[in-house]
Amino acid sequence: MTIGQAVLGLAAVVAVLTVIPGLDTTLVLRAVLVRGRRLAFATAFGVGAGALVWGAAAAVGAAALLAASELAYRVVTLAGAAYMVHLGVSMIVKSARRHQISVDHAPTTPASP
Repeated sequence: MTIGQAVLGLAAVVAVLTVIPGLDTTLVLRAVLVRGRRLAFATAFGVGAGALVWGAAAAVGAAALLAASELAYRVVTLAGAAYMVHLGVSMIVKSARRHQISVDHAPTTPASP
């Protein structure tokens, strides 16, 4: 494989990944559909701020530390996974509670004689 072929392969993968919406796009779309435009702007700002913090951390060497230390990488990976599980479980619980409330307070139709 030549360098030109490698660059073209990388460009193709990057183009596909750029077109496919990621979790941040899904999060912003969910915010606008469920909570409205104001929260969606705040969510988009948070996603952008997070990307900036991540870029700054990588620039000062956090990425190098994680690459050098397998223990540090595992700790960060497991902490991130635990946080994602927490978010998922809390969303399921909130959804179930909301569904339970709507079922409990659903209007009943009178029985016909």
